[in-house]
Amino acid sequence: MIVLDLNSFGQNFGRLVRERRGIEQLSLDDLARISELAKSHISIIENGKVHNPQAKTVDALCVALNISRK
Repeated sequence: MIVLDLNSFGQNFGRLVRERRGIEQLSLDDLARISELAKSHISIIENGKVHNPQAKTVDALCVALNISRK
């Protein structure tokens, strides 16, 4: 039996960003400042509306939130 994850990378990454932002106790404004990304863009990522975020966006958020690629 094959089980497919119907969620896109962007949806999964958005959930991870929101969860990690909560753990780090950062507001959207804080994360926008640290990552140098627009607050509105981070919001749509967290809401799963960006199915394939650009690599530079993923990198910026991973660095800002101390998310390892491992």
